[in-house]
Amino acid sequence: MRSVVKTPHPDSSPICPGDRNFSEAETMRSLYNTKACIPFHHTMFGMGRVSVESASNLQQRVVVRRHLLWADEPVEAGGDDTGPNPYEYLLAALGNCTSMTLLLYARRKGMPLERVAVELEDSRIHAEDCADCESKVGFVTEIHRRIRLEGPLTDEQRARLMEIATRCPVHRTLTGEIKIRDSAA
Repeated sequence: MRSVVKTPHPDSSPICPGDRNFSEAETMRSLYNTKACIPFHHTMFGMGRVSVESASNLQQRVVVRRHLLWADEPVEAGGDDTGPNPYEYLLAALGNCTSMTLLLYARRKGMPLERVAVELEDSRIHAEDCADCESKVGFVTEIHRRIRLEGPLTDEQRARLMEIATRCPVHRTLTGEIKIRDSAA
């Protein structure tokens, strides 16, 4: 058995032929039964890489660093319901980022925040029915985010944390300009 050469930085673990961590990658690839081979680099603020590969029917195998996730559609949408659908993953990303951002901020500021719970729902509304939307034509996706802050916080601390919630990196990405560039593999 070959020994694994660790990369010098724990946030970087390439897993393609020629990379220093290839033997570990082979183990991971056989474990996850995936043909995907892209370098996985964990970086701050979610600017990493994700590999998605179709598995069966509408089911998708998702590899993020060393984590295996599954995505699918509900049975009524033609899937097998073996995992969350893409919109549910999008909501989960926003909820996770919101909670983590609030916990980190409270910890840094010495606030007695004990727990955060975030519930999210999305809906499509007619743009003309949205008073504060820029677009007035077609549909607009609206995300409803309910944030529960637990702990002996003052009213001022609660208000500040609600302000900070809009500053989580995923929130900023979703409300900022996004460019998606496609290329053939």
